[in-house]
Amino acid sequence: MPTVEIRFACPGGLADELREMRVWLDQHRCEPSRFLYDLENGEAVIRLDFKITREADAFAARFDGRIVSALDHQGA
Repeated sequence: MPTVEIRFACPGGLADELREMRVWLDQHRCEPSRFLYDLENGEAVIRLDFKITREADAFAARFDGRIVSALDHQGA
């Protein structure tokens, strides 16, 4: 299951970015199986698990994210 990780400077427009993500997900009929939010070293970190790899790839490309393995964020 691919996970997309996106990092933002805090607070820096996080609400607007989250709204944009929700619109994109709705428009593309994508439903992540998990959504995690955390703060790490002054950054907001968003992680979404996708069941479909092409959806994860498209989401990562649109929001300047990266695909990470489950082991990369196991403690999250």
